Amino acid sequence: MAELTIQTTNTGEIPVMGLSGELDAYHAPRVKAELEGHLAAGKTTVIVDLKRVAYIDSTGLGVLVAARKQVLEAGGTLLLIILPESAVQRTFTITGLLGIFSIFEEEAAALSAAAS
Repeated sequence: MAELTIQTTNTGEIPVMGLSGELDAYHAPRVKAELEGHLAAGKTTVIVDLKRVAYIDSTGLGVLVAARKQVLEAGGTLLLIILPESAVQRTFTITGLLGIFSIFEEEAAALSAAAS
């Protein structure tokens, strides 16, 4: 099991959570807590950078789906950064989740979409 690291930077009012490693049942609670912390702080628009995530399981997907719902209910948006042709993108495609998230290849594009 590969460790998961979370590095959050703030670009203006938008937190960008950079994840690296495996987003699985073991590590998902940390991601959930971080996302909930942003919401509790009034940050309703959040970007999650999954470019360095090697693997995501159903628990990790569930955390992102739940966070998307919470953010939408708060009037915000959850944007994801996923590399094309990656294992993460294949997982999103297979599960049918690719179409429900706002997905970008680069942070600049996600930030631009979040600002508009």
